[in-house]
Amino acid sequence: MVRGSQAGRVSARWMTVFVFALFVAILPLVTAAPANSARVSGAIAEYDFSAGSGTTIDNKGSGGAALDLEITSGGVSWIPGGGITISSAADIATTGPATAISEAIATGPSASGEFTVEAWVKPSTTTPTAGLPKRIVGMEVDSVNTNFALGQSTSEYAGRVRTPAVGNDGYLNPEFTGGTTDTSLQHVVLTWSAGLATLYLDGNVAGTTTNFSGDLSTWNDSYQLILGDRPTDGRAFLGDMCLVAVYDSALTLSEVGTNFAEGCVLPQTASATLGITPGSGNIDESTFGADSFIINNTGDADIDSVVVDLST
Repeated sequence: MVRGSQAGRVSARWMTVFVFALFVAILPLVTAAPANSARVSGAIAEYDFSAGSGTTIDNKGSGGAALDLEITSGGVSWIPGGGITISSAADIATTGPATAISEAIATGPSASGEFTVEAWVKPSTTTPTAGLPKRIVGMEVDSVNTNFALGQSTSEYAGRVRTPAVGNDGYLNPEFTGGTTDTSLQHVVLTWSAGLATLYLDGNVAGTTTNFSGDLSTWNDSYQLILGDRPTDGRAFLGDMCLVAVYDSALTLSEVGTNFAEGCVLPQTASATLGITPGSGNIDESTFGADSFIINNTGDADIDSVVVDLST
């Protein structure tokens, strides 16, 4: 096993190979944006999925370990380097009520009365069916008892906010939606302040409404924070997640733009086949002349490293 750079120079002296085609696996070593990046600070909950394994998604926000998420069931896999893939209905939630969020935003003595929920996501489809919107992140017990929710609805993103004007499910009729979903990585944000809700997509305003009028006094402290819905509710978001965050402030357009510009990277994988036809069946200095050969990446992936398996 030999490692090199993207245009990897690999020593070939006296390597005996008995096959004419070698498989070259190209493995990226990129990661999601680090916690000390230029992102807007102050998130109560922030998940960058950097653990890479296990059942706990660590909270990097000010709410601490009480807002760690546990994966207890469903089709969830880690993306090495940062991210998760939800391939089927899963149970990803805080182990207890997310009171650090509800008290900071709505019910505590120093509640801000405003909030932001943010996600970097890559939907597996642009046309989800039945049980809409598909939940990306929410503070709720089920689909009809919600403090807030950010989701995917048909070809758009959707936001729900519980206020006295709309009831316990936070649902507007018609649904509050904005932006156009894509199967590429997208940055989607929902903010609410003083009755104004705004959806942002990739740093731009995608929709606004003042129909979530009133205040947040009807929020319920007993709800958990969840990702991807409950397995029994039929509203599971399917796809990749790169970062999720909740703030007790309504980020401005400029601040949303800052977080969008900072970005989030989902590691990629790619592969290629290196065809070698040495007359003798050996790869050695007589074959390549100068002790080495060069592998160039001609694919689309952003490759940071190369692994060459010269299997015999």
